[in-house]
Amino acid sequence: MSTNCRYEFQLKHFGFKDCKPRRFQTLQWSRSKFLFVIYRLFTFTFQLGWMIAGCIGRSDSYFFKLSNWCMFYSTIYYGFACISAIHGLFVNNEKNEKKKSSATCGYYNNALTQSTEEIKKIKLSISESIDVEATQNIESDNDDLRWFHRITWIFHTIALDTVVLVTAVYWIAVFPTEAKEDQDIHGYAKHAMNIGLLFIDMLFVNTPVRFLHTIYMILACVCYSVFLVIIHFVGLESSVYGFTNFDENPGLAAGVLALVTFVGSWIFHSLWFGIYHFRWFLSRSCHVE
Repeated sequence: MSTNCRYEFQLKHFGFKDCKPRRFQTLQWSRSKFLFVIYRLFTFTFQLGWMIAGCIGRSDSYFFKLSNWCMFYSTIYYGFACISAIHGLFVNNEKNEKKKSSATCGYYNNALTQSTEEIKKIKLSISESIDVEATQNIESDNDDLRWFHRITWIFHTIALDTVVLVTAVYWIAVFPTEAKEDQDIHGYAKHAMNIGLLFIDMLFVNTPVRFLHTIYMILACVCYSVFLVIIHFVGLESSVYGFTNFDENPGLAAGVLALVTFVGSWIFHSLWFGIYHFRWFLSRSCHVE
């Protein structure tokens, strides 16, 4: 894994090159796929439960807030991450068994023509050589990411970057003036628990972070900005946040959205990019391959 600028700023890294499916199938600190599936099932069901609980009994304006979009992004990420982990556990294990079976037959067919002493040596080496051969064959057969790996990676980026924006805006600009009756456990889940879970996830999972993937956060910000403009012109809501009031100060609203989209996105993503490489440094220092 290289960390130099020449590597990161290759055009192919706007996409999904130089990454194997196993990066979405294990933890950074453990090769156990079963343990990873348990972790993914827990995070997905936990996040899904909070998102559903937060939606129940809410008005239409509930869906205007970016914090609720962020919960939705996080749930999509955890959902597809869970699919990727389960696929890695069952599909690759099945292929592994087939490779082992094929390799075993080959070894024993060759052994029939050997002497007794040579047969004993072959038997002793079979368990190690079969595992190595099967693993190498599986990795070469599965170099390309599947569609669910790519969706996982995209929403991993969007969820991480959006949660930093949402958390910062809420605690700096919204919370000090928010009415006490509006501060409930669901608010804390969106503006504290969500970033905590994603931070823990970043420290333990094996999913890479590409600097040029900031483009996906920018696209997400553009979509939300367009959404705010639409609900303004159709008369649903013109001031979701005080600093995005299209009625009183459309210039300020447009400027804030543009600043967050084209400047803030790079800043938010740079934070996670640094954490990712710190995780990778710790992993290498601890000799975790």
